[in-house]
Amino acid sequence: MRCIARFLVTSKLRNIADHRCVILGHGPVAKELASKIASHPELPFRIVGFLFPSESEAFNGFASLLEAPFTSVKTLQVIELLVKHKIQKLIIAMAQPNGAEIRKLIAGCRTAAIRVYLVPQWYDLYLSKAKLEEVDGLPMLSLQERNPRAISFALKRTMDLVLSAGILLLVSPILAVAAFVVHSRKGRAFRTELRCGKDGVPFGMYRLNVERHATSPERYERLLVRWSLTELPQLWNVLNGDMSLVGPRPESPERAKYYSEWQRQRLRVNAGVTGLAQVHGLREQHPSEDKARFDLQYIFNWSPLLDLSLILQTVWTLLFRGLRQEPVSSEAASFVKTSNDFVGREVVDVNRP
Repeated sequence: MRCIARFLVTSKLRNIADHRCVILGHGPVAKELASKIASHPELPFRIVGFLFPSESEAFNGFASLLEAPFTSVKTLQVIELLVKHKIQKLIIAMAQPNGAEIRKLIAGCRTAAIRVYLVPQWYDLYLSKAKLEEVDGLPMLSLQERNPRAISFALKRTMDLVLSAGILLLVSPILAVAAFVVHSRKGRAFRTELRCGKDGVPFGMYRLNVERHATSPERYERLLVRWSLTELPQLWNVLNGDMSLVGPRPESPERAKYYSEWQRQRLRVNAGVTGLAQVHGLREQHPSEDKARFDLQYIFNWSPLLDLSLILQTVWTLLFRGLRQEPVSSEAASFVKTSNDFVGREVVDVNRP
């Protein structure tokens, strides 16, 4: 049903010619916006290029990614370029969209009947719902913090207990076989790793005793890592209350102590076995900055249905990843050589661009 609805919506949008859109900006916000629009074909936007202020001091205008690799365009010629490519919408996603050239561009877009959208500054400082209000023609963006009720936390905890107990009962034969194999090879089936949980309180996260970043892993280790069977013992953490089934993935204290204030908001809830960032393909080696965007989106939009959806998407993702034969890259093979290298990489990856 979902696939049919998606086909009908995208088919309808495909027949409308006034959705061609250009993003003004080339920073993280512009790239994130383009990625989100690409993942939502039902939205009336079709990104066809980027515009951004030229970095050349001798040139007073914009650089364009409408044509490969890019074209330098004078400010007065930008409108002609947009009309030439039949652009109907311009989204301004810049940190400081107050320059004189950008004001001229907005005025030109109004004359050319090109609709202009503005991404407000500091939108990512608040874990809140944005609402546009107007006072006698003066627009204001209202950002209100969301305070979940206590019953929501009780409901989530109940779901964690019921589902984790059921999943643990279901996968216990697989976990027992995996633990037996690891114990027979290494003499120890499980191990704990120090992680930061809710409010930054450290706890021991359970895992199978398999080195995920080994330079020359054995075949059974690659199999356990590919199917994420090494993470199954974390269901015990869920039953103990240290973790939740769904939430931000816990990170090491070495990485957490370098969090910015914005990133630290992901510690407001229990860490999760899976989460929105993991469903989107982000893993431990990815920067915390990227994962925090998905984690805060999850925290704000939490609902029981969202948790169930992410659990099902995780199973779906694991099936595809497990069945797909992926070559081991040299970067992954040499990701960690010593514990000191690993700590250094943990620190670097907090805000790695």
